[in-house]
Amino acid sequence: MLFIKYKIPDTYKEQLVKYIKALSLIFLMLGSSFFLKNKEIILPEMAALSIGSFIYLKDDWRRKPWHLFYLPSITAIIGFGINVLDISMLMKLIISLLLVLTVLKIANNFLAPALATGLLPS
Repeated sequence: MLFIKYKIPDTYKEQLVKYIKALSLIFLMLGSSFFLKNKEIILPEMAALSIGSFIYLKDDWRRKPWHLFYLPSITAIIGFGINVLDISMLMKLIISLLLVLTVLKIANNFLAPALATGLLPS
């Protein structure tokens, strides 16, 4: 049998590595959700962050990598914390929005997925 040796260009290898990194993070999230039987682990924002960081190489996101972790986490805690309050939905949304925007202003980073994680639980 004849095998043809084909050298894959380095640019394709680099692209493949980027996709593997992003998809690995997404599949880790899905696998954790499946094994722990908890659908709350699946965060669409995390998929967006991994694709933006690893595949599209968004400079705004890669400049401050810790913001990718702690900003969505803090805003999600704010959203869930306000959601348990016994107040009207309008007040929950107003308070959530004000607190989330305050956190983003303090961090000097308006990361869109962090905004979503803070408002969706309300």
